[in-house]
Amino acid sequence: MLLLTQFARKYQVFGKEGNRIKPYVVSSDVDDIISFVEDLEGEDLYVVVNRRSGIFLELLFFFHLLGKVRLYTVSGVTLNKLIRERFRFDSYSNLNDQLEAAYSICSEGFPKSIGGPRPLRIEDQLFGKYCLVNFGIPPGSLHEVGRFHAAYAPLEIFSVDKKCLINLLASLGDVRWLSYNTKNLQKKILKAFDWSYKNFISAHSSNLVNYYSIFSQAVLTWYCEDIAAQAFSNYRRYGFDYIRDSDEVGFRLGDAFYRTLYQYAQFHDLTRALYKTTTEFLEFVISIVLWAFVASETQGQITTEFLDVNLGSEEENRDLKEFLLTLMPDAGEFKDAVVPAGAFPKGEIATMPSIVVVEAKEQDANNDS
Repeated sequence: MLLLTQFARKYQVFGKEGNRIKPYVVSSDVDDIISFVEDLEGEDLYVVVNRRSGIFLELLFFFHLLGKVRLYTVSGVTLNKLIRERFRFDSYSNLNDQLEAAYSICSEGFPKSIGGPRPLRIEDQLFGKYCLVNFGIPPGSLHEVGRFHAAYAPLEIFSVDKKCLINLLASLGDVRWLSYNTKNLQKKILKAFDWSYKNFISAHSSNLVNYYSIFSQAVLTWYCEDIAAQAFSNYRRYGFDYIRDSDEVGFRLGDAFYRTLYQYAQFHDLTRALYKTTTEFLEFVISIVLWAFVASETQGQITTEFLDVNLGSEEENRDLKEFLLTLMPDAGEFKDAVVPAGAFPKGEIATMPSIVVVEAKEQDANNDS
């Protein structure tokens, strides 16, 4: 077993020989990691995931398919907390002690529910592609891969822009990575993204809006000004209660957040109402993503009993859960979410596209300066 992580702004691949930690690569150069992995044969490589090391879930994806490595993901957030707990009464300024603890904890394993080691999923490649966007590299096949995300189909009816939905899902990754436990998971994840009204206003008033930021993608995923205008007109005429099986704009199941927006707009200006509604939308998305990941890893019949969402009325929540179950293939069972190692015959893909490796390496060097 090998561990790929990041300490002191350098990527490290290390393992254990006897009782000693052995570093194999210590470098800020992405290409050094790629070259090392290219020479492996069938090793287990645990990637400690954050928004910098996440690029390797894409850059090493084809080496996983070739069987050169078997990739696993580990939450960097949880691993750091477990390391701190292990050294609660001791100083652990020694880097080797930290690496020893990280290796030991990953070897022993901890629950997937808090980001513990698990095999590679197609959603991990999507997260890796998104991380490369943050390094200034075009998204490439991001949107083709995104349609295979476990939460894409459940969320599609709430989306007015499918590409933005995929961008949003890509940015979240496995939501279990971002919190040590699932209590108040939605709020903890939003905090990790610095989600606040002040930042929301700043992001949308700046001339340098980051199109791929969560502040842009969250709004663009669900909100359309024309739909909002039509929905508001219908609400003023007929009220805003959910109408089951309605085809009228504003009353459909997928229009739930326009009903929320309308209610907030009675007491707040539209910008504040939009922020509050988008916050609820993000919390809803996080809940659906968590459900979809757990459900896709569950053997046997899928249920919605543990799905914690609230669309405004019990009838809406019931219809949502019934709708989700209609999406499940094979009589209510997800297909295997794991991407198997060695899925391609050896030699079919010789190397990663050089332009990807070179651009990632150059961008990473610029970020370190």
